[in-house]
Amino acid sequence: VVGAVFTTIGVHGLALGFASRSWPSTEARILQSKVERDTSGSGKDRSTSYHAKVTYEFTVDGVTYKGDRVAAADIGRGKSIHAERIVKRYPKGSNATVYYMPEKPNRCLLEPGFKGQAFIIPSVGLFVLLLGGVFLAAQISVMRDERKEAEQSPSGDVQKAAPQE
Repeated sequence: VVGAVFTTIGVHGLALGFASRSWPSTEARILQSKVERDTSGSGKDRSTSYHAKVTYEFTVDGVTYKGDRVAAADIGRGKSIHAERIVKRYPKGSNATVYYMPEKPNRCLLEPGFKGQAFIIPSVGLFVLLLGGVFLAAQISVMRDERKEAEQSPSGDVQKAAPQE
């Protein structure tokens, strides 16, 4: 189930990135641009990830929209370098080109298409899905063998020899 969820989310991100390459664009104003740090866990299991928080607004057909997506399937990383680069590309108060879905302009992003990291989530999902399938097939095989063995014994039960003294 986890593999299927990850695969679905990842494929959706890839489809969004692919579709965004043909979206119309307009100018946006960057309202906020900063690196955010997320810490989870405690002690030795503590991990920190960083992501760029970029919000912007733009107008389509007289309606103002706000967005915060930089790229399709953009995920945080363990180091702040990636997030810092994004913040430098989109400083607060600057203008940038925003790409938006024609039917739903609130679905928007600053960088159309997708990068190599967009393949991480669906790849993990497919791996977990495949691993689950292998374990399921192995379990079914064991259950068939046990059932076949039980059917071959005269009483339907596996007979065990009595311990000798």
